Amino acid sequence: MGATTTDPIIDVHCHCTLQRFQKAVLTDGVDWHGMTTADGELDNVKNRWEVPKRLETMDELRIDVQLVSPTDVFYQYHQRPEVTEVIAKEANEEIAGMVQDHPDRFMGLGTLPMQDPARAVTEMTRGIKELGLTGFMIDDHVNGLTYDHDLFEPVWEAAQDLGVFLLIHQFQHTTVTYRTRRYFLLNSIGNLVDRTITFAAFIYGGVLDRHPNLTICLCHGGGYVPYALDRLDKGWDVRSVKETAVDAGIRGVKLGLPKVNIGLLPGADRAAVSARCPRPPCLEAVGRRLAPSLIRGQIAQARAAASMLQTEMSIDAQSLRT
Repeated sequence: MGATTTDPIIDVHCHCTLQRFQKAVLTDGVDWHGMTTADGELDNVKNRWEVPKRLETMDELRIDVQLVSPTDVFYQYHQRPEVTEVIAKEANEEIAGMVQDHPDRFMGLGTLPMQDPARAVTEMTRGIKELGLTGFMIDDHVNGLTYDHDLFEPVWEAAQDLGVFLLIHQFQHTTVTYRTRRYFLLNSIGNLVDRTITFAAFIYGGVLDRHPNLTICLCHGGGYVPYALDRLDKGWDVRSVKETAVDAGIRGVKLGLPKVNIGLLPGADRAAVSARCPRPPCLEAVGRRLAPSLIRGQIAQARAAASMLQTEMSIDAQSLRT
């Protein structure tokens, strides 16, 4: 038998609690740009690992490359924009340092001061052009404002022009939080609900019509999107939503409309769809169904820093850990 080749396994959902933050709040006993020990998810030991331990575990799990992002606690959209901008700059520089030290094992996602789109665009440009980041992780909303709002148009335009990979991941207080705080439903269900709302905002709001090459990945398997497509489509017909810029509704999304970018590179024939909990087998089939509609463009290949990646990337490779 001839030699076989194996595509690299790339985990796109890998958080990192910044070492500089940990040093400030744990070693020096001071706050870090207004953030304290209460803000950093310090109880999540894996996110706190230094690079050697992270690499050791990657090898054990046979993960070739991690797309590393600052933990969502570093969004800090509620702070003054100038403070969040400083947090983003320092976070992005630390992530970029990990990539520069281990270009064959890490790719970098930064964070942005999304409450100030002008600052967000400036830091996005710096992150891509100067720091060598692949993209950025952002919340499902910015202080309650969803992404169909005109305020964010400069961000989507810049992201498309720069070829930015955008990973959508919730922070705390998901929509479910306001219904109940019991049973950890704010996370186990809330994450998926918020991801579905974000999807609807992008589609109904016409964001992907205006920016057809925008590259978006919805964390946690896209939430309930795979199960909501038909109902969203029908809802468009019944409600005749007039407030959005979309002319043709979302008819065609359920058939794999290319504008719906939920997780893989074009041409992939399967998707790994999962979260941190055990995944039902049906999600594998859902991934295959959505595969034709996946991420456009090319993402820098960490295994060979100068070449470009044209291979499979999972929606959420945390499935490999469970």
